[in-house]
Amino acid sequence: YRLQGRSQLLSPRAKPLLFENRQGNPSSAFERVTQDHPLIRFVTERLRQAGYRMAVVTNKPHPFVAPLLQEAGLMPLFDQLLGGDLLPQRKPDPAPLLHVCQSQGVAPRRALMVGDSKNDVLAAKAAGMPVIGLTYGYNHGEPIAVSKPDWVMDHFCQLGDLLLAN
Repeated sequence: YRLQGRSQLLSPRAKPLLFENRQGNPSSAFERVTQDHPLIRFVTERLRQAGYRMAVVTNKPHPFVAPLLQEAGLMPLFDQLLGGDLLPQRKPDPAPLLHVCQSQGVAPRRALMVGDSKNDVLAAKAAGMPVIGLTYGYNHGEPIAVSKPDWVMDHFCQLGDLLLAN
């Protein structure tokens, strides 16, 4: 069990969490989210009850992602889904993250990106957004910590530990 990163906690009110996945990689954090959906559902429901708004931002085509979330029963927990085919830019460009923040009416510095790749970290940092790097995603064999996210987490449940500690 490891949680590395900044010591201050972010305020939960009106803060969207942006989840990411790698296009076409079956070992990505996104696929793990859909496979481990009972735990993910428990954590995301607790975050929702605490006032967090959540979105999925992915480089996968939108029509592919929505059915995965529906099948896992997770779609109702997210306020927005932005597939990689809906904007001209894709991560690591910050445009998808900035688009979701603008549509949700939240400043990027008040949002939190949760991702599993260097591109997620680069996009979040370019957007001025704090970022959590998950160690179990596909990152071309490079530890996510090398990308210098604000936090590194081994387990999705640690997200609840960090954000619901107060």
